Amino acid sequence: MIKTVRITHLGGALKGKVQEFPGDTRSILFGREAGPDGVTFPPTDRIVGRKHFSLDNKSGDFKVTLIGSDHYVEVNGHPAEIGVPIRSGSVFRLGDEKGPTFRVDFEEAEAAAADDDNRTQRNKVRTSAFDAVGGLRRKMMAGGLAALVLFAGVGGALYYIIEKERSLDEQFADLQERASQTFLQADKDRLTSAAYLVVMQDPAGMGAGDKQGQAIGTAWPVADGLFATNAHVALALNLTGGKKFLLRAPGKTDGGYAVTATRVHPDYSAFFAFLEERKLGAFSPSEFNPFNPVGSYDVALLVADTGSDKLPLLELAPPEEIASLKPGAPLAYAGYPIEGTVDAGTAHASPNPELKFGNVSALSDFFFFPAEAPYSQLVHHSLPTAGGASGSPIIDTKGHVVAILSGGNNTLVESPQGGTKARLTNAVQTNFAQRVDLLRALMAMPDPPPPPDAATIAYWQSRADKFTDWDHYVAAKVCTDCSLKDGNTTTSASLVRRSETYPVKAGATYGFIAYAKANQRISLGVFNAGKMIAYADEGRNGVPNLTYQAPADGTVELRLFGDENDKVAYTLYRFSDDGQPLGMPESNEPPPLE
Repeated sequence: MIKTVRITHLGGALKGKVQEFPGDTRSILFGREAGPDGVTFPPTDRIVGRKHFSLDNKSGDFKVTLIGSDHYVEVNGHPAEIGVPIRSGSVFRLGDEKGPTFRVDFEEAEAAAADDDNRTQRNKVRTSAFDAVGGLRRKMMAGGLAALVLFAGVGGALYYIIEKERSLDEQFADLQERASQTFLQADKDRLTSAAYLVVMQDPAGMGAGDKQGQAIGTAWPVADGLFATNAHVALALNLTGGKKFLLRAPGKTDGGYAVTATRVHPDYSAFFAFLEERKLGAFSPSEFNPFNPVGSYDVALLVADTGSDKLPLLELAPPEEIASLKPGAPLAYAGYPIEGTVDAGTAHASPNPELKFGNVSALSDFFFFPAEAPYSQLVHHSLPTAGGASGSPIIDTKGHVVAILSGGNNTLVESPQGGTKARLTNAVQTNFAQRVDLLRALMAMPDPPPPPDAATIAYWQSRADKFTDWDHYVAAKVCTDCSLKDGNTTTSASLVRRSETYPVKAGATYGFIAYAKANQRISLGVFNAGKMIAYADEGRNGVPNLTYQAPADGTVELRLFGDENDKVAYTLYRFSDDGQPLGMPESNEPPPLE
């Protein structure tokens, strides 16, 4: 049991002050008007609310209770989770990044016999819960799925908490209800009515009738005949492949507006090409951790013939409102998060959008770095989402669209045999959206849109300079694994299979290392007199490398193998310890080997 609750103020007007409360205190109030029995901040500290939040004692555990919808509470760098017990050592921040900070520590008392009984009971609850999780895992395995579940606690602690008082579903429903109360009903109704389902129909494979089809994503009307969505949704619409794509309104059982053209933000593909060329990441000599961006500049427009129909247009937030978007701000979206749900196969027949609520958790550029307002275009949020919700409009409490939902953190569940794959919501519960000024910029662009300007590319490069790259990793791995003196590199070439012959000297050691530049598969082998004497296969994202010590003067054949039906852009490093770098034929397109 908790003997003492200790509040140590780390920053703000109360910095350096330490307050203690008995462990059996029912509630500790924080705010400018918390009173003598709470944590009271100066009246001039306007970042803190009059009654900002409280730590409430629930069956021996202290949990956060928010007071008001606009009072942001951060615990260990993340929005506070309502109803989840606070761990000793947790660091709080109130309001924005300039708000006061403090640490909460719990001093444990000696447990009495009765407390031992209670603890035993709680452990039984946790054990039964873990048994249930184990049973679920066994069922998943029996169905051919193997899942690796990682539970990462905030602030470096690893934990998984099973509450006996309320289920996680109840907690989440409570959060949704709190957020919902901050929005006007008229704005929620308008948002829901504007959520159109993007439906694909395949006349050749889906049968006749407008009710046949497949849900692709979400779009919403932003002007007459113009719908907003994600770039990755728009690029999935092959308008020349014989399929028909419709924008179907909520509740409509057939028909819809046919998509006739798409316009994608030009920086969507340009940014991907920029990253692909540089292969950014971080590494140790033994491991490369590639930079994995989420959808960047992921906005697009769908053109449709809507005739004279009056559409439920949504208003975009003005620039000053977008610039003022901060962590903790309430958000809402309407769309179709149907991936993995029971209605996934029928949503197209009569779309019924889901209305979801959450908060901004952070803002960043597309490299996940803090940035000035013009470049803080990636909105991190706690809105629950799944496949099908891509492209959904996100509004603030003024009813204006501030962002477009684009993706989330997911855990991949994959069959060991490489068959069925599924995405599960990641425990971090942070998802992503594109700030709506990207859409406004696209709407103002000529058709076709121009490439990114010099200032944008210069900004990308300034962020990229904070990373290392794949080439430097390869060089480091060569030095670590091969320990060879001299070497040279080739220019990239393409191969299905490629063979090269090199002279070797008796007793000299030779090293070879190759890597594919597009995360493709590549391997290599050393042959002598047609017999393979060394082989390395690192597969995709690997760096196959090997060394060979020549037993006698002569020649050695190096064979490189790519995917059988796919040419591979690669770079080959060759090293020797005899002081003589190995040579390389000039041909970039050698004939395939038999």
